[in-house]
Amino acid sequence: MAHASRQDEAGAVRDVEMEIACVAVESVARVIAAAPLGAGVRTEGFLARKGKSSRQLVLHVTGLEFTQESEQAQDTQGDRDASTQQRT
Repeated sequence: MAHASRQDEAGAVRDVEMEIACVAVESVARVIAAAPLGAGVRTEGFLARKGKSSRQLVLHVTGLEFTQESEQAQDTQGDRDASTQQRT
C-alpha cells in the first residue's frame, strides 16, 4: 500500500510519501483483491512486526473503506488530508 500526503509539522509543510506491506484476511482480503489498482481507500488496522525477530513492520488491515479519490486525483490535489488516506 502507498501513502502520500502533505502534513504540517512545527509550522512547516512536509510532503510525506511511503509504502508499507499489508496483510488482510477473510472478507477484507476479498474486498482488497477486487479493488482496482490505485483506488483510494481509508484503512483501519494495526502495525506488527513482519516476523518474531524482524524489525520491519506490516500493516494488518482489519477494516477498509473506499474513498472518492483515485490515485490520479490524489496526485493532482493540493493539500491532502493526511493521516489515513491510502492507495492500494
